[in-house]
Amino acid sequence: MLILGGSSAVGIFAIQLAKLAGLTVIATTSTGNVALVKSFGADRVIDYRTQDFTEAVQDVDLVLDAVGSETQTRSFGVIRKDGLLLSLVSEPDEALARQYGVEIGNVHLNTTAARLGERAGLIDAGKLRFPIAREFFLDEAAAAHRLSEGGRTTGKIILRVTQLENVVLIASFLTLPTTDILDSLVL
Repeated sequence: MLILGGSSAVGIFAIQLAKLAGLTVIATTSTGNVALVKSFGADRVIDYRTQDFTEAVQDVDLVLDAVGSETQTRSFGVIRKDGLLLSLVSEPDEALARQYGVEIGNVHLNTTAARLGERAGLIDAGKLRFPIAREFFLDEAAAAHRLSEGGRTTGKIILRVTQLENVVLIASFLTLPTTDILDSLVL
C-alpha cells in the first residue's frame, strides 16, 4: 500500500490501520516528517523533496491519496493493473483509470458511535496513536483555534477541559479516519 501524504492526520492513522491488517506500507512525506512517519510504522518512507515516488515505487495494490492534483495523476503509473486508487481529496480521473486498468474511488467519512468506540479501544490499547501538536487549557481555546487555522501543525491540538490528568477533549477527534476501506483493514 502506498499512502500519499503519510504525515497528514489521515495518513498517520492509515499507516497504523494498514499495519494492524498486516499490510506493507510505503508512505510519502516531506524531509522534516520522515522520522515521524517511520515512527508510526511505515515500512518505507519516500521524501518527496528528494525522491520522485513514481521512480521509487511500482505495482502497488492500493494507493491512498491525501494530496491530490498532479500527485494523484502521477500515482496511476505506480498501481498494478486491477489495483485501487482511493482519494481523500478529489475525484480520481476516470479516463486515466481506464487507461491504466485501475479501479478508483473516493473515501468518505462515515462516522458512527460504534466506529469511534472501536478507534477509542485501539487508542486505549496503545495500538493506535496520534502525535500531539500542542495542548491548551479550555481558557486558551482561541489560541488553539488560531493554531488550527494555520493548517500546518503536525499532530492533534488538545483542549484540556479540566486540570484532571485523565479528562481531555481531543479537538479534532471526529476527524479520525472511519471510512469503510480503512475499517476493513482492522475488522
